[in-house]
Amino acid sequence: MSYLFFVLNVIIGIGLLSLAYAYYRSSRKVERLRQSSAEKERLSAEKERENERLSAEKNRLSSELQLASQIQRSMMPIGHKMFDSVEVFGSLTPAREMGGDLFDYTLRDEKLFFCIGDVCGKGAPAAMLMAYAHSLLVGFTQRETNPARILESLNKLASYDNESCTFFTLFYGVLDLPTGRLHYCNAAHNPPYILADKVMMLDCDPNQPIGPVEDAEFTLQTTTMSPGSTIFLYTDGLTEANDTEGRELGPERAEALLQKCIDQQLKPEEMATAVIDGVQQFTMGAEQYDDLTMLIVRYAPQQFESTMTESITLKNHISEVTRLGSFQDTVYAKMNIEKSLATKLRLAVEEAAVNAIEHAYLKGREGDVEVRMMTDGHLLKIMIIDSGLPFDPTTIAKADTTLSAKERHLGGLGLLLVRELMDSINYERIDNQNILTLSKKFN
Repeated sequence: MSYLFFVLNVIIGIGLLSLAYAYYRSSRKVERLRQSSAEKERLSAEKERENERLSAEKNRLSSELQLASQIQRSMMPIGHKMFDSVEVFGSLTPAREMGGDLFDYTLRDEKLFFCIGDVCGKGAPAAMLMAYAHSLLVGFTQRETNPARILESLNKLASYDNESCTFFTLFYGVLDLPTGRLHYCNAAHNPPYILADKVMMLDCDPNQPIGPVEDAEFTLQTTTMSPGSTIFLYTDGLTEANDTEGRELGPERAEALLQKCIDQQLKPEEMATAVIDGVQQFTMGAEQYDDLTMLIVRYAPQQFESTMTESITLKNHISEVTRLGSFQDTVYAKMNIEKSLATKLRLAVEEAAVNAIEHAYLKGREGDVEVRMMTDGHLLKIMIIDSGLPFDPTTIAKADTTLSAKERHLGGLGLLLVRELMDSINYERIDNQNILTLSKKFN
């Protein structure tokens, strides 16, 4: 009996040990499962926090890119602008948040300065180079009217220490509003189109792009825009737009779109919309790979019909100023210009005429200076014409009147006076003659 009891106890003990071992193993497994679950929860929480961080970082970068894009767009006069003789519309559609295209325009001294460019590359680096070029162009435009010299100055700065050989193409034009004469220089950019009765590509010399060659030369070209004609400038995001099969829109299709715009007599803003719609229809939803930028300038000069024209021809002797003064007094009386305004006009005209008398011709050479006055009853135009050396007084830097007389450079005060007294001044070199036109509304 005791033996059976012993065996039973052994069996019970073994059973208890087996149960304990099973419980132990089960507990270990449960613990491992708990730890594994906790680890998974921890990793999941960390992954969620990382995703949240990445999402926040992505949102921050997106916000910064949107802000940068807004800043970039604010640098360019996107949209419609109407001046006295031109209607302008600019449009920029970047392939990314930020683009490498640029365009700009501004009006100074009855001239429209405008440009369009395409920086090599895309995204933020291209946009930074664009901003740098744009800021330089704004400064050059304030003191220069020759597009070739503007591009030469820009190229010297852009090519300095340019080890990465970055570059951009650029077209720069200066349209003289009274005459329609267009002076332009093209630095390897797509030649613009002139739209009149039909589409015509503007003849452009094959100059270097801006940046790679420090001593590159840029040629000045000139044409005349007829009243009602339009110049259409664009970047290669137009002609190189691809459809879903990889085919390019190309120049022929682009010209066909522009011809439709001519046939429908579209205004610049309507023209830009029609071109963008045409590109989208061609690409059929294919991804945009390049920035698409357009600048459209329609030349619509206001007609000036003179009801009275008076002129006097002076010799290049300072003594002729007395004759000029008497001539002006007579003309202002005929035009019923009130006395205080006539006094200011006389001062401005004499300042400009004396400059031509003293400096237009080489020392010892005789020459004429014509002063021609015209009015339509509301606007007075005064043209000072000489056949002397080429000289554009509108490019002279304004004198800094905050400096003392000893600190100031010579020149500039006369131009400052003329600018203050007149509504606008304009210079053109036509048929080997300097023609300076001063305008003032008086009625």
